[in-house]
Amino acid sequence: MVILGMVLFGTTVLLPGIHPKLLGYPAVLAGEALAGGGLMMMLMMPISGQLTGKVDPRVLMAGGFLATALACTTWRRI
Repeated sequence: MVILGMVLFGTTVLLPGIHPKLLGYPAVLAGEALAGGGLMMMLMMPISGQLTGKVDPRVLMAGGFLATALACTTWRRI
């Protein structure tokens, strides 16, 4: 549960601050850069809702953690 809290905190609170400060993005460009993640969450909500009844929730959570870990590893290149 602690790991989930750290991931959620990092992706929702820290990433918007990283774009303007470390990467030099203006506020609008930082919002546009993060909008893709919000759009993907919006698109995946109905799909994950349908999969919850068919697939073990632990498998769905493991897939979500894996996808988040892979996405966060791209930040190592910055």
